[in-house]
Amino acid sequence: DAVGLITARNGINVSGGTATFAAAIDANSDLDVDGHTNLDNVSIAGVTTVADNSKLAFGTGEDLSLYHLTADNDGYIKYQNENGHLKIGAGAGANGGIQLWNRTYNKAYITCDSDEAVKIYFNNSKKIESTNTGAVITGICTATDFSGAGGGAADFPNGLTGTTATLSGTLSAGYGTFTQSTGQS
Repeated sequence: DAVGLITARNGINVSGGTATFAAAIDANSDLDVDGHTNLDNVSIAGVTTVADNSKLAFGTGEDLSLYHLTADNDGYIKYQNENGHLKIGAGAGANGGIQLWNRTYNKAYITCDSDEAVKIYFNNSKKIESTNTGAVITGICTATDFSGAGGGAADFPNGLTGTTATLSGTLSAGYGTFTQSTGQS
């Protein structure tokens, strides 16, 4: 047992028992801790790294985790609480939003503007954008089926128009004129 101020040239070794500090500890060099460590309130300044194949886990049952696996070179955000959702929020008022980009931040994948449109991109070209009345699709839209108010093209405000149509099966027309230019039946 020692009482008072201790000056040690080769460090302090506590073997057996517990070292208890009633005031702050200021470590001005590396801190190497082996074993389980309980930290109640941690502030981290600067760059913090976690080794490959390690995980940052939150919650008693690791409900939320962030990790990188070298086996597949992928990074993961995993939420596994059966009663909740992973929610990502950003922006204040009409500003901000959420954006997913490639690693060099020169091609957008998805942008979600605060209180506005969601936009989906292909090769940095906007293809789908939500609006207050529905969605706008730029380019070719392929579907295996369509269902509208009456289920037909007449439900579109201007009908279905385009330069090329490929149809298979039986073609039925309720009104209007159908012209076949190839002479085939």
